[in-house]
Amino acid sequence: MTNNYLIDTFGSIYSTLPEYARLSKRSEKIFYIKKARAKEWFDIHQGKKNAVRAHIIAKYIGLKKSSTSEELREVITHLICDDHYPIISTTKGFFKAETKEEINEYLDALNKRIMGIHRRISSLIAARNTQFLQTPIKYKGLSEWISNEGEYY
Repeated sequence: MTNNYLIDTFGSIYSTLPEYARLSKRSEKIFYIKKARAKEWFDIHQGKKNAVRAHIIAKYIGLKKSSTSEELREVITHLICDDHYPIISTTKGFFKAETKEEINEYLDALNKRIMGIHRRISSLIAARNTQFLQTPIKYKGLSEWISNEGEYY
C-alpha cells in the first residue's frame, strides 16, 4: 500500500492528493463516507453489462448536483489509485471490472487515448515551432518536452 500522506512541521497529516490538501477534517470524513458509498455501489454493479451513468452514481453517493462529474472523478480516482479498485469508464457509464479481460480492454483504450494526446502535443509543438520560432526545435520524445523555463519543446 502506498503512503499518500505528508506530516507538516506542526505534526498535522495531509494527503499528497491535491483534493485533500484543501479539505478540513470534517470535509475529509465526508469524502471518505462518499468513497465508502461508492465502493458499495461498485461492488453491486460489476461487469460491463451493469455499467451505470455518472449522474446516477453521484446521486447515490450524495454528491452535489452542480459538481457531480468533478467530485465523482475525484472519488473514482481515489478508489483506483489508492484502493486498487478496478473501476472502468465506458460510453454507457461506470462499472467495477468483473474480469481481467475487461481491465485489459480498458487499458488498451486508455493507451490509445494517451497515444492520441502525444500525437496532438507533438503536432502542436511543431506548429508552434514552425510559426513562432525562427529556428524550429525538433521533438525528441517525452523527456525533451519541457525545458527548465517550463517552455514546451
